[in-house]
Amino acid sequence: ADPRVKELQTLAWGLQSLSNKPGCKLPESAKRAAYKVTSKAIDLCTNAPYIAEEDFVRSMEVYKKEIEAKKVWLKEVEDAEIEKLKGKCYAGDGCGGYSVAAKGSSMAANKADCDGAAELFAQLRTTERTDAE
Repeated sequence: ADPRVKELQTLAWGLQSLSNKPGCKLPESAKRAAYKVTSKAIDLCTNAPYIAEEDFVRSMEVYKKEIEAKKVWLKEVEDAEIEKLKGKCYAGDGCGGYSVAAKGSSMAANKADCDGAAELFAQLRTTERTDAE
């Protein structure tokens, strides 16, 4: 096997791993954009035995540049997403659900929307069950 094919495969798989790593904060659109590039590069590697060497080398250089550029772009996108999330956390809405809110913010407005649900829940808890039921 040609070491150039292995090199391009490794670069493509590296980009795929970067976009699919557990806990990454990339939006789905960025993941799809990375997948498109890696898919084309891996397809080129798969079909390498059927492609003229000069065509493969020319395409390989193009894909290597695209992959390296996409890695830098993904890092920038992920850093921007992380910045958007700083100072935020999941907060209970008072109805048993959660939403993203600024740390330390009051959830009183959301809780007011749920007063009716809270009253109903309190009534259900105080209802006693008998053996006849």
